[in-house]
Amino acid sequence: MTVIIKGEARFDEALKLDIVKANAAARRIVERGGLVIAREAQEKWRQYPGGRTVSQRTGRAYFKSTPPFQAIRPWPTQRTGNTKRSTKVQSVSAVSASAWMSTTGPSTQYAGFVEWGTRYINPGFPVLRPAVEDSAVEIQSIAEEEWAAAQGE
Repeated sequence: MTVIIKGEARFDEALKLDIVKANAAARRIVERGGLVIAREAQEKWRQYPGGRTVSQRTGRAYFKSTPPFQAIRPWPTQRTGNTKRSTKVQSVSAVSASAWMSTTGPSTQYAGFVEWGTRYINPGFPVLRPAVEDSAVEIQSIAEEEWAAAQGE
């Protein structure tokens, strides 16, 4: 009995194309998921009590209330808004041939002190972990959408 296989090259090309599509979908899932996490983290911050005004002449911000302002758990209170505004997808990079990683979070120097606490801020005000947990359902739907698009469904 003789078995003849034809179309092996086309089959191999189709598999390679599927790998490329899956890799692109994985990158889009990580990018979009990072944006969702950043948005959720930004929404966790409370507004400064009493508000603020900005000087037309100098551009400096002046706060309208009298300190001290105690943060009300579980979310931190924004003073200048720098950490909140700096929370974004910092980078998306390939971990391996088919795995992607998003570095998402704030870029201010003191963001870690707010997130994990110090000896004066004990415990900290975690924002990113709850943001990741709250984003899980939306990221799952993004993943399903991207995989369906990659498979041509």
